[in-house]
Amino acid sequence: SAATDSDWNTAANWVGGVVPTASDDVQIKTPAANVTVSAAASTNLLKNGHNSSITVTAGGTLAVTTNAEVGNTGNAANNTGEGTLVVDGGSVDIDGQLFLGKFNDTRTGTITLNSGDISVGSSSTSSGNAVQIGGYDLGTGVINMTGGNFSANGQFWVGKAGAGTLNLSGGTLDLTAGSWQNLRVGNGD
Repeated sequence: SAATDSDWNTAANWVGGVVPTASDDVQIKTPAANVTVSAAASTNLLKNGHNSSITVTAGGTLAVTTNAEVGNTGNAANNTGEGTLVVDGGSVDIDGQLFLGKFNDTRTGTITLNSGDISVGSSSTSSGNAVQIGGYDLGTGVINMTGGNFSANGQFWVGKAGAGTLNLSGGTLDLTAGSWQNLRVGNGD
């Protein structure tokens, strides 16, 4: 939870005063926090919401050991269930799965890829969904790509039980790795 500035690698920004490592779970719960990753950063599990954003800039790398859940904290009463991830020249590597707006209809997860790279699903992932845009219980997910490279090793779901939108106006979406039926649009009720 950002406290003194927006830099991920500033220890004072985190509860306990320690920058997260690959063995730590991270939840961005400070309302409207705008976190910037401009150098190497890592976490085990990443959750954001509460109208927060994470921006990975040129020179920044964010490595997530397990799953990333964008738009998965906050609630309807406070209108805070939105989370955003912006990649502007940096790179994000998620070994597990990526969920946008994972749970209920008060949650929205948005990714904007302007330049740089996003990679989801480790090379050992051979089946199942790697990316889920739109949650299990009516959550909303959006990916806006204007440039860069997005690769998924596994299935790429646009819409599950929730609403999913993929806006691709530039860049490369690479779904050649992974399993059977790599792209699923409207994959659920």
